[in-house]
Amino acid sequence: MRLDIRKLLVISAMAVVGAAATPLTRNAKLTTMDAGGDLDRQVRKVVATPATPHWMGWVVPAVEGSGTSCCFSDLGDLGNDNGCCWGCKLEGGNSVIISSGDVVQSRDGKIINLEGSGGYSILLRAASGKINRIRAFSEGCALDAGGLGLTWLENVAQADSLRLLEKLALDPDAVDDDGDRLGESAVMAIAMHADPQADPILARLAGPGHDEDMREQAIFWMGDARGRAGYETLRRIVKDDPDEEFREKAVFALTQSELPEASDFVMSIARGQAIPDLQGKAIEVLGLEENARTASLLREVYTSTTDRPIKRSIMQAYMTSDDTAGLVHVLSTEKDPELRRDAIELLGAQEATDDLVRLYRSESDARNREQILRALGVAEGADELAAVVRAETDPRLRRAAIQSLGIIDGHQSGSLLEHIYATETDREVRSEVLQSFMVQDNSRALIAIARREKDPGLKRKAVEMLSHMEDTAALEFLGEILEQ
Repeated sequence: MRLDIRKLLVISAMAVVGAAATPLTRNAKLTTMDAGGDLDRQVRKVVATPATPHWMGWVVPAVEGSGTSCCFSDLGDLGNDNGCCWGCKLEGGNSVIISSGDVVQSRDGKIINLEGSGGYSILLRAASGKINRIRAFSEGCALDAGGLGLTWLENVAQADSLRLLEKLALDPDAVDDDGDRLGESAVMAIAMHADPQADPILARLAGPGHDEDMREQAIFWMGDARGRAGYETLRRIVKDDPDEEFREKAVFALTQSELPEASDFVMSIARGQAIPDLQGKAIEVLGLEENARTASLLREVYTSTTDRPIKRSIMQAYMTSDDTAGLVHVLSTEKDPELRRDAIELLGAQEATDDLVRLYRSESDARNREQILRALGVAEGADELAAVVRAETDPRLRRAAIQSLGIIDGHQSGSLLEHIYATETDREVRSEVLQSFMVQDNSRALIAIARREKDPGLKRKAVEMLSHMEDTAALEFLGEILEQ
């Protein structure tokens, strides 16, 4: 769990990073400049000076629990003996940001310690007289400026940094080269500041009337990085914001918080105790978590409610969290036929073949057994379906199993269908196999049957199935028939 940011700030309340070390760089024309107590003026000075694109940056103390942020320059470097990565390319946009681990090794063998530096590098790119990009990385992360200039500003006050970033977030003319606003990247940079003044700024940026994408980023980072202050703001948004869809997104943001109170609040919503109109959303986001506490809550709510949509939301959450046991529990207790069939379908999506086979053996309702066979098809349970074809005495269920085999692509299901066709005596079952070959686009099997089959009706059926296919082999075979 993340620690309470306000308690931590008591012992780390530096407002300014004094004379911070310049960053480890490559391909950069590095210069340093003292912010001189007026960051906005110095940034405007840098923006107005260069004729070519130019980067500038500074360091601020990082909020506790912000983790680390650096880059893999190339995913192919992951297994290299000479280190995973060098750092972050400011130009090009091809780097992949990572947010875990504390040490990386550069290609030149240097160890870059990301953990413990306590700072975040805030970077702005200037071009054509305006800021057109904002990035933020852990202080120890090396920077590749792509041959451009990099002005490093020292003695930057956090309050000045926050003020500038908020202004950029709110400026509709602050856009990147694609015309997208810089608000989202500004919000992330704001959230990384240790200064508690970042919290009311994020609250303002999340307010009604602002850019929707920026608002969503603001609430995400409130939950992910801003501890108790972020939780309290999200709680107010969930209760009071006039936009219901935005309130739903705030419920998700609460799940990003490490505070126990945030989890408790989402669970109270899921129980229908706090905000009834968001109960379904709370259940949905809890489905993204895989832990015993959430599983227990979902069972509790399912057992206590008679609301069909809520029960369906819980079943969907079981599927999302890969909680097969939850769906099996539904099937062992639920009497509603439609909900039982929904649970069977979701077991198929989970590829829970063993549970579906056990359910098939114990199920007495023929319609539900057909649903189980369809679910086995979705789960790609080819062997299990073939076993049903061999053992089942009900012709309708045997045909349903063959239909499900037909929706499974691959050599295995095709071979099983060929074996069934060769050994089967029931003409209707064999006809169903031909239909499944067509569904699979298995022209090879159909052509072989059309050439050797002695039963005129089945031979015609094989040719008919081929006529529905645009496969080259099928068309050539049909051409042979026409020439005879």
